[in-house]
Amino acid sequence: MTKILIETSEGGGIEGAAVKPIENAVILDASPLWLGAIEDVLSKNGVEVVGSAREAERALELVDRHKPGLLVADPVAGGVECVREARSRVPDLTAVAVGSLEEPGQVLAAFGAGAIAFVVKTERFDSVEAALPEALSAAA
Repeated sequence: MTKILIETSEGGGIEGAAVKPIENAVILDASPLWLGAIEDVLSKNGVEVVGSAREAERALELVDRHKPGLLVADPVAGGVECVREARSRVPDLTAVAVGSLEEPGQVLAAFGAGAIAFVVKTERFDSVEAALPEALSAAA
């Protein structure tokens, strides 16, 4: 079983860099199809999905309960505010936004809320299957 690794800085600077494995995740997406597709991608990469939600409020409840290492959130489902609030509750949480480019402001808003990456959804699930693990390893 592989783990997705994220490099974090503890104590600041490169000398303090440490590798933090991401073992579990919460997913927020309004579409049940995308929830399933994202869960499959994470599972294939050794990340246990401890909860999924179609509403931001429910995702935050799951974050509070499980304190996951990763939150994957669609901005359309309230993901921008969810990322911001979840990171205030779990400061070492890694967040990735997964959405479409129909509203370009979503990308900047997601980064402003604390997401490390924005993975673009296309009509094919395999685009996320390729891009999500790449986005997480690029953050390392």
